[in-house]
Amino acid sequence: MAVVQSPCPYHGCADGRVAVGSLPSFCSSCKQPVLFCDRPKCRAANRTLARYCRRCGAELGGYPIQPSLGVPPDADAPRFSETDSTVWQAPQSFAGFLWFLSAEGVLYRQSPMADRSAQAGVAGGDFGRSAFLIVEDLRCNPRVPAVVVADSRSVKVLSLVRTGRIDELCVLPAQGNGRFLTDTSETCCGIAHDRANFYLLGEQDGEKKLFSLPRTGGEPSGYALPGAGDEAVAGPVVLDSRVVCFADNRWYSLESGELSSWPWPTGFSPGIRRDEFRRAGVIRPAFTGFPFITDPREAYLLGNSNGSPALVVVSFDPSPVSYVIRIPTSSGILGQSADGSPLIAARGVVYKCQGPDWVRIKEDVQMVDTGLPFESGNLTVARIKTDVGREALRFYGRDGALGDWTLTPNSNYSEGASFLRCAGQLIHAFLTSDQRLRLVIWREREVEV
Repeated sequence: MAVVQSPCPYHGCADGRVAVGSLPSFCSSCKQPVLFCDRPKCRAANRTLARYCRRCGAELGGYPIQPSLGVPPDADAPRFSETDSTVWQAPQSFAGFLWFLSAEGVLYRQSPMADRSAQAGVAGGDFGRSAFLIVEDLRCNPRVPAVVVADSRSVKVLSLVRTGRIDELCVLPAQGNGRFLTDTSETCCGIAHDRANFYLLGEQDGEKKLFSLPRTGGEPSGYALPGAGDEAVAGPVVLDSRVVCFADNRWYSLESGELSSWPWPTGFSPGIRRDEFRRAGVIRPAFTGFPFITDPREAYLLGNSNGSPALVVVSFDPSPVSYVIRIPTSSGILGQSADGSPLIAARGVVYKCQGPDWVRIKEDVQMVDTGLPFESGNLTVARIKTDVGREALRFYGRDGALGDWTLTPNSNYSEGASFLRCAGQLIHAFLTSDQRLRLVIWREREVEV
């Protein structure tokens, strides 16, 4: 039976063809992902960010949400890709592309099947160390996806559909020496959002503040964090209807315009200063990450309790609660499982946090002390040392090891990494010691092109 093919929908790719079928599918020439029209009589290939079919005009359902990660035993061997960009934040997966922001404030996108990335917008150098979000732009009708970034004074929106369009969402007033805390090379502060607002931490009039900014634009509102003073702060994160952030001696919650705060449990000290993660012998968040991980109901924050490594759990049930969970090791990297539970990998063991206890989910791994854990669906990944003394990434399924990817000397593997899925591929993204982005792409199955 002949394979039905559709012309490539991307501009500048005249000869590309795409085999009509289920995702993931890529152009045979430019290697970019495509989205097929759902109408049986059409089935035209469209760009993954398109809203309407280019042939019949029908509204497209959007690129499908990625299912749980999993690597079957017969998966292809992973391939290696590198970029020339210096980056500070892990890439994100959206609409079949990897998106990342360079230190120069340039937004790039890359198909997991391509060897090179393409420029998708320029925010400017002051935005190059900011955390970034991919969200719907509520100012547009119909709504379109966009990247949100911030520097010390302003927040910008870069359209993913209208390449090159950049809008300034707000500028922090100059009075009071106000500034947003967005340099992730120095702080553990990012950008959070709910349905109506963006949230950032900052300083104004000598006070630490939590700023709320309408997603449609306008003046930000600042909520002073009492007792924060000159202390380090981290966050914010959104837990249900509340916005939570952290300081050295207490944590804060904003709900319906009212700010509340509570002290940490006795003996607990949070590890929210960036330089603490660069010292040896402590738990480190992965890929220049923040010292906290969240699910929709709880936040887990790294620190120590009476001198021993620990996590503090912050939640609302429905009243505010914070309690300490001791960590069974003093060295390793913090990861997160598919169900939101923390993972710690160190000294040959991967531990998963289940309630107040840590459960060993992988043992005798011959893991190096800075091993990185990751678990999602039927997959666990750990950085290990092989029998011949080489370092490698080992992939585990439910029934045992699936295979290794040896870290060659020129891979220049640095501490911390990130795992994500993009268009049917498992992506292992990590930084080299000089902040260059490297990708290991584990193809889950053959893709027809």
